Amino acid sequence: MSHFNLRNTTAYPAIFIVKQGELVMAPQLPLAPGAELDIPTSTAPCGYQVVASTEALGHTYTAAPLALSGPTHYLAQLQQQDAEDHFEVISSPATAPNQLQFEKTTLSPVYFNIERDGAPMQTVVVVNSFEQTTLQLGDTYSLFAVINGITTEAVTTDNPDAIITAVAAGNDAAGYFTLHVS
Repeated sequence: MSHFNLRNTTAYPAIFIVKQGELVMAPQLPLAPGAELDIPTSTAPCGYQVVASTEALGHTYTAAPLALSGPTHYLAQLQQQDAEDHFEVISSPATAPNQLQFEKTTLSPVYFNIERDGAPMQTVVVVNSFEQTTLQLGDTYSLFAVINGITTEAVTTDNPDAIITAVAAGNDAAGYFTLHVS
């Protein structure tokens, strides 16, 4: 299995943000100075789930989790069945390659929470009914880090086995940091 090796050679904790296309791949956990961490990469979003929730009619509704397994369209809807309200998400193939598509029919915003192996990764909020919000999937990875309150420039790579190292850039007292990809 492919993986990134994230390394922090700075004197401060580094929070790495790793995306494949627009999909967040790793929880935003601080990596201590001198530490390293391997995170799995793949061309398909394995281990991901989508859990939708909304508030309507004075209640909070949460749909059953659905597996995320590539380009998919997710439609959240509140239905009345046997005089009860049921909130569900229906999945179908995406209408465009390399996209996750999110849509709703409810009046209230729907929060599509994307998790990987039970850890929250990102939330897509759909505000307008029948308007798709999309996330692009891709083979290119982009990364940046937040170190001592400073956000590095983003770097990209097509290598799913890359080593990404956070380093201090120069001797400036304000502290500037950069990411090196190898």
